[in-house]
Amino acid sequence: MRRVLFMVCVLFIANLVMAQESNGDKRMWAKSYLNQKAPALVVEKWLTEEPDTRGKFVLIDFWGPACAPCRKGIPDLNEFSKKFKDDLVVIGLSRNEEAVKAMKEPVIEYYSAVDTKKVMFKELEITGIPHAILIDPEGIVRWEGFPLLKEHELTAEVIAGIIKKYGKKKAATSKVIPLRLYAKSIINQPAPEFVVEEWLSKKPDTKGKFVLLDFWATKCNPCKELIPELNEWHKKYKKDLVIIGISNEKAEKVKAMKEPVIEYYNAIDTQKRMFDELQIGAIPHVLLIDPEGIVRWEGYPLGTEKLTEEVLKKIMKEYRK
Repeated sequence: MRRVLFMVCVLFIANLVMAQESNGDKRMWAKSYLNQKAPALVVEKWLTEEPDTRGKFVLIDFWGPACAPCRKGIPDLNEFSKKFKDDLVVIGLSRNEEAVKAMKEPVIEYYSAVDTKKVMFKELEITGIPHAILIDPEGIVRWEGFPLLKEHELTAEVIAGIIKKYGKKKAATSKVIPLRLYAKSIINQPAPEFVVEEWLSKKPDTKGKFVLLDFWATKCNPCKELIPELNEWHKKYKKDLVIIGISNEKAEKVKAMKEPVIEYYNAIDTQKRMFDELQIGAIPHVLLIDPEGIVRWEGYPLGTEKLTEEVLKKIMKEYRK
């Protein structure tokens, strides 16, 4: 009997120790994505300008103003943003816009956004904050966890080491954007319902035609870089192709943009219904839809798998009715 009681005690103590060790585990408060593709970056609203993450490491800090450890980590994140500005984009993602704007100290000097719908919080199954993930230029998570944990603290030295280890291909792939990293993939599936709030051009007739949807914004330089090419395709393939630019900005802001001039169809949806449906986290994002309503190309149109005129012609030839 004593032997049985002794074994029970040993097992209890062993389980307690294991529990204590698991409490120190960096993945305790969220689902692990380490060395896996990061989920799409989805935000509801940017409180700063939207960053250009092409070819860079991205550090996403999930936080809240009411969280003391979160506020404690802000000066370090400010420092990381300055020290690694050529290689790293730091983004703070919270769930409460009013609370973030009301917080006076400490001042956030990196990119900041909110998502009251908690899309990424839910995707990562985050149950405690702060929680951070560091993503390499190929979209792979290389660090995750509670950034202030002494046994596994996210320091400048740790970041420098990760950049050195996983940034070797940066020069050769500075414009590589995984096609589906920043949006939900619906390739070879029916396109979502087309919804806009206001047409800034006349409304097009899309019946029997291919439709190219370009999700963009006036403050996005790569988006503006794409416009002249879309203008050219609009003229050249007008019998077969309808090109539509969709922004979630106010009409006044889009109309105020003087250069480049948009010559194709143009609309806005400040409610971001299609943006949300597609879980678009970065722009420009393009869908090329065939006359049957099926998506035949998707992604970042300026990446390594660029949407070229040759690709466009090939798709239209293959899927023409």
